[in-house]
Amino acid sequence: MPATTLAQSGDGARYRIEGKVVGPDEEPVAGMEVSATRTDPWGLTFITETGADGRFGLEVREGPYVFQLGIGDCGFGWHGADGSSQPVSDGHPRVPTIAVRGADVTGIVFKLAVSPASKCGVIRATVRGANNEPLEGIRLTGIAVFSRHNEWLKDTDSEGRAVETAGLDAFRVSVRHDDCFLGWYQSDGGLAKRMADASIVTLDAGRDLELAIAIPSALSDLCTVVEGVVTDAEGRPLENHRLYLSTHETWTRGAGKLLRTAADGTFRTEVGEGQYRFNMGGMGVCTVQGGAHVDERGTASVIVAGQAIRGIHLTLSEPSMGFYTYTVCLAASAPVTTEVQPELNLVGWTGAKANVTELFDAIPQLEVVYAWDGDAQRFKWASRSGASVAGDLEAVEPGMGLWLTLGGTEPFTWTREGPRTARFGFDSEIPGLHRLSEGWNLVGWAGHGAIPADDAFASLGSDLVMAAGWDPEAREFLRYDPDDPESSTIDLIDRGDGLWLLMSSERNWLQPGAVTPAMEYHSGALASQWATSPELVDEVVTYFAERYGLVAPGLTIMQLPRGLGYCQSSVSGEIVLIYGCEDADFFAPAFAHEYARSLQHHLTEIVRPYASWLWTGITQYLQAQYLTRHGPSYEEHVRLRVVPRARSVTAPLRDMAGVIRANFDVAHLAVRLLVELTEEEALFEFVASLPVLDWEDAFPVAFGMSLDEFYEVFAVHRAEVAPPR
Repeated sequence: MPATTLAQSGDGARYRIEGKVVGPDEEPVAGMEVSATRTDPWGLTFITETGADGRFGLEVREGPYVFQLGIGDCGFGWHGADGSSQPVSDGHPRVPTIAVRGADVTGIVFKLAVSPASKCGVIRATVRGANNEPLEGIRLTGIAVFSRHNEWLKDTDSEGRAVETAGLDAFRVSVRHDDCFLGWYQSDGGLAKRMADASIVTLDAGRDLELAIAIPSALSDLCTVVEGVVTDAEGRPLENHRLYLSTHETWTRGAGKLLRTAADGTFRTEVGEGQYRFNMGGMGVCTVQGGAHVDERGTASVIVAGQAIRGIHLTLSEPSMGFYTYTVCLAASAPVTTEVQPELNLVGWTGAKANVTELFDAIPQLEVVYAWDGDAQRFKWASRSGASVAGDLEAVEPGMGLWLTLGGTEPFTWTREGPRTARFGFDSEIPGLHRLSEGWNLVGWAGHGAIPADDAFASLGSDLVMAAGWDPEAREFLRYDPDDPESSTIDLIDRGDGLWLLMSSERNWLQPGAVTPAMEYHSGALASQWATSPELVDEVVTYFAERYGLVAPGLTIMQLPRGLGYCQSSVSGEIVLIYGCEDADFFAPAFAHEYARSLQHHLTEIVRPYASWLWTGITQYLQAQYLTRHGPSYEEHVRLRVVPRARSVTAPLRDMAGVIRANFDVAHLAVRLLVELTEEEALFEFVASLPVLDWEDAFPVAFGMSLDEFYEVFAVHRAEVAPPR
């Protein structure tokens, strides 16, 4: 096979990588897929297949590469320059890279540790309809029971057959047609709706796995139409926009479906029975109207039960097309209604930021409105002056408390936009998240409705000196004394109320219920097993909000049963946790870890690839800060857990910038040193700058030193605190 060098205008030089794949007996292996992945943050991949003589050739760009081998869906792991190999299930590749630098690379030999015959097997499936006719285009997906990295996927041909090679394992098999999830394979040939009821089939060496699947009804009877339209906030249709329908089965490759809207913003799909929620590609606020069911934590979904669902209207406020970014669509906020009285009223502004004139337009009797500047400890005001408005209060903002002075003699029923449920995406306007100043603060309540005062103020602790409300009918103040709650006259606090808070120090405050991630339980994970999880979620969210002033809004937490091959994971807008992975205390630290990752997604606006060690280290550092609430001090945590594990790793930090996943503990120590050299705020300044700067350029701006300088400083520090064994 001749070596050639290709140069393409505007695309940079390309070079040849050539070699061969042999088995344990040195015989060539034909039909082996060879994938070369560049070990930089973007991870470009080039793929080819070996010929009858076991040889392969690839055209690639310059850079360091690791290789993955496989036949069909039967993987043989990562392979390195020195002939070493590593299973994909071990995480990021640690095998030596093959560097392409200005010349072709030839003569590579990859030797398999085991023969394909002893590692792989063949699945042969047939799918027939209700009248025993072969069904084409039925997609079969095998979900491995024992390894998350071992699954297979194949569509049936015109004869209703599907043949695929996969690694030896036990599998559950999902069955779908186009958009429509039909069910899980059962050994009698039928289909189960729940994964928990699926049969487990085993692929053994030397024996093909035969599956005969019968679809019990016509596909048109099993699949139901769901259709609607997607627009921006002004009602303009969004063309070719990404929309993802997901169910409890999505994380097991079951019923999730990615759609694209038509030129007029419409979408149409067919799905099987079940409950589906919407994830929208983009940022900001996504709301659902028409045909939606709303659960107790705000998720909007459609329940499909045989009847077509039409007229769904999805609205997205910021239709960014970032590839990785999804916004969870929730129900439109319920309006807030307050009966305001003549003369003085103390209320909260619960809607989006608006010109103060909108307030005067909404309340005809309104004469004067006052807001409080907590930093300056003084009022700002606006008053009606003929057809215009005078004063220094120009806008009302989410979470603002307001004094309203009304003329006339009759009360007025004022209905306004409710608190915007925080969605995933960059949106700092979360009504219930406040930066409280030392002294007096005037805020609006956007948390849970009708909440007892003790619960509302619990997280403020000793920082709260006193709180006050107002009874507009009695025209007197209501009082809350944290040192003597029984004498307090504030009983319940409702959405839209205004509150005075006297604080002994400056701090952040997240009102309980202002941010409530949606929770979904897989059919195989009983809700009783997660009885305390809503409270733990609220605790984690509140901790990060009040310590750092940050919220990763709009999250949906999928809680699944054990046996899916992994314990926790997250993508933008969605966190997956597996019940029973470790022990009874698993949920809080696992959620804290994934939530720390979500904070970074939130600040960068997209899942932007940058140095693996820095991304991982920030996540580990933030998780550890939370864990100190219920365990040893942070320094004890580092000494007892982080340092011993970091010492088992010899690779320098510099080599962990481009790998798929850096070592957690070495990365944690690196970020800990960054905080010691600067401050915690520098971490968030760095992450927040990534939408406009490459990470290499953002690093010196945030941390005051170059990457090379830090690598040298860290090498010395690591040798002192955690020298590799």
